[in-house]
Amino acid sequence: MEQGILAGLNKDVVTRISRRVGINVQRILLGEKPEQIPVAISIKQQLTINEATANAIGVSPSWAVITEAEIVGREQHPIDRMLALNRVVQEAIKANLDLIAKSYTIEGGNRM
Repeated sequence: MEQGILAGLNKDVVTRISRRVGINVQRILLGEKPEQIPVAISIKQQLTINEATANAIGVSPSWAVITEAEIVGREQHPIDRMLALNRVVQEAIKANLDLIAKSYTIEGGNRM
């Protein structure tokens, strides 16, 4: 798989459960109804897909395939910095244009 084959079979269940949970959470956050998302996971064989090969030949797996497959050959992006949730919230508030505009309105004496 690491050398370029597109797909193969494997039996690693723990990784599949973690991936299924993550993808299902993403699907819910994107607006899909939770009751419409399958929760059963087959523990017999697992499809493994090499993402770099799939991209090179123009193959785009469906959600069903991505949910069930182990993905390898994914381009790794270096992490510039790590943030804790409270730091992310602080930075989001600091960069929020609506809050910045409100602060100018307040500083200006609500003359608008």
